[in-house]
Amino acid sequence: MQFLAMIKLLQSIALPIICFLSACAAIPARQAPMNHHINWTARQKQLQKIQTWYIQGAIGIKTPQKSFSASLNWQQHRSHYLINLFGPLGIGAVAIRGQKGYVRLKTTKHQVFTAKSPEQLLQKQLGWHLPISDLHYWIRGLPVPNSASKKYFDVYHHLIRLEQAHWKIQYLGYTAVNKVDLPNKIFLTAPQLSLRIVISQW
Repeated sequence: MQFLAMIKLLQSIALPIICFLSACAAIPARQAPMNHHINWTARQKQLQKIQTWYIQGAIGIKTPQKSFSASLNWQQHRSHYLINLFGPLGIGAVAIRGQKGYVRLKTTKHQVFTAKSPEQLLQKQLGWHLPISDLHYWIRGLPVPNSASKKYFDVYHHLIRLEQAHWKIQYLGYTAVNKVDLPNKIFLTAPQLSLRIVISQW
């Protein structure tokens, strides 16, 4: 019984690690969207099925004090994620690894910080609020469930604008990935912060 329990434990640990180390090959985000005429319920179901991805791109961050940009790599497997930011963030490149209830940030200066949420961690260490928990949904063109929102659509029922959790999210472009339309240009604004995300590969 102890042996079987050990096997199950190793499997539960190995699965997210394998996903991070050998993620599915990213698909260039340059193809035109499929633009199928489907209703929002059907499109929402398509997007909700996407639980694993490997995003490459760039992020621009602007605060009242300064603005800067960074390269973005985001690997996601269900609730586990690894986000790498490479750029002039003031502390060098950072790696954010997390799951529900635990987040770990590591810098190129060999500093390691932990917290219960990515928002709490980034606010304390970098001085700005990057809504990673909500971006888990917004990056796919979905509103966060069970949270009030205002949604605006194009004729194909892609989200083109979303207002939620004091953020305004504009979807400026979509691309076809495995026959599903996914965002490749997103502009997010909040009272003290704006983000621009350009995805080069999904």
